Amino acid sequence: MSTIRRQSIISSVVIYIGFAVGLLNTYFFTKQGVFTEAEYGLTTIFIAIATMMSAFAVVAMPSYIYKFYHYYNDNLPPRKNDMITWALLVSSIGFVFVMIAGLALKHLVIQKFGTNSPQLVLYYYWIFPLGLGLTIYTILEAYTWNLGKPVLTNFIKEVEWRLLITILIVLFVTHTIKDYDLFIKLYAFTYPAIAVTLFIYLVLTKKVHFTFKISKVSRRFFKQILRLCSFVYAGTLIFTVSQVFDTIVIASLLKDGPAKAGIFGLATIMTSIIQAPQRGIVSASISHLSKAWKEKNMVWLQKIYQRSSINQLIFACGIFLLIWLNFTDGINTFKLKPAYIDAAWIFFLLGL
Repeated sequence: MSTIRRQSIISSVVIYIGFAVGLLNTYFFTKQGVFTEAEYGLTTIFIAIATMMSAFAVVAMPSYIYKFYHYYNDNLPPRKNDMITWALLVSSIGFVFVMIAGLALKHLVIQKFGTNSPQLVLYYYWIFPLGLGLTIYTILEAYTWNLGKPVLTNFIKEVEWRLLITILIVLFVTHTIKDYDLFIKLYAFTYPAIAVTLFIYLVLTKKVHFTFKISKVSRRFFKQILRLCSFVYAGTLIFTVSQVFDTIVIASLLKDGPAKAGIFGLATIMTSIIQAPQRGIVSASISHLSKAWKEKNMVWLQKIYQRSSINQLIFACGIFLLIWLNFTDGINTFKLKPAYIDAAWIFFLLGL
């Protein structure tokens, strides 16, 4: 438990550093005279759709890694471990199908978003590299968690990704990036950039090996893997779609959709701060939980779940109250656009 506690604390600190950078980015996105509400909202819509693309494309491969990593690791030498190969291959094929569906349904996107969110239609194809990057990173992240490196993945996703956006914002503000058109196109490659970073780390440290020879573990557990992924896939889709569907509906149905999505996006970002302890604990404990399930160690499972739940509840309630009590004052103090005051009650409901 001490290892989980230590890694959870470090991961939470890293995540909060990432949130600090993210809040700086949000300040520039929402500050008067830099980006319009619609321009900020478009980045929010990009993330929402890319997240949904990734949920369809990964085909529950992260759950496959969480559940069966120790079966592979305990029974195969590294060079014969085919887990990451199949996970990446299946997810890549899944994204190809997502891309084909996305191209085939372009007319539906124009029909649903053309009136209220014409910017989304204009930059529709640029969402695909963002979705591909998130898909690959999600697989590599799940694998790296089981290697006992949750702090690294949290740093890359929470800090490096936001720093890349900070760099783009600085270049935009200083007019090095001449217009928003180039900004949003470069923004589309921020997820691929962090996926490449994590992939390079795994290759250089020889933590990942690729083989297309089917191992004895894959053959032995194939039916169980198939059942698990089939079951988890549906649940993952429902959960992920519920997380981002509101932003997509706002962009589609409300007049000036991207601007409204930007206001909603601010509330969502503030809500995500409440989840920081959860993200740290999940990434630090997943490897230990996987091993405990393999060994059917119910005492250890109960201890992890029980203690982490209590800690998360205490921290989350405290953070929620701090943000809610200061939300409107924060908008006024930092001289953000008055329209973002409307995000206060959205935060309250999402926060609860």
